[in-house]
Amino acid sequence: MKINRNLVILIILLAFLSTLFLGRQIFFPPGEKLQVVNATPLPGQNNIPLNQEIVLEFNQAISPQDITVSFLPEFLFEIKSENQKIIIRPKESLLPKTQYRLELKDKSDHSLFSLVFETAEEEIVPS
Repeated sequence: MKINRNLVILIILLAFLSTLFLGRQIFFPPGEKLQVVNATPLPGQNNIPLNQEIVLEFNQAISPQDITVSFLPEFLFEIKSENQKIIIRPKESLLPKTQYRLELKDKSDHSLFSLVFETAEEEIVPS
């Protein structure tokens, strides 16, 4: 029985490439892309209290150093993380009846999420 040399070389090459591909998948799995899975307030929500915390929940653990947060109009805020959540707390009351836009970017300056919400006309006092 005569074996075709080119066929053997092709089979060996395909076996090598498939082993290389499987090894890469096992030892170097692709990372899951960082995504916002929940936000408070909700996008487009109105009548937000002037002291509202903004909470963003992600699909994986996150640190404030992993992202860049900006607001229009700008305001001073504190930011902290709790496992898969980022909590943004305004240092002062937000402006009444104002539309705010949050832009969230990763360390490479790629946009991850944007959120638009509008504050209430005046401070909402709990009853």
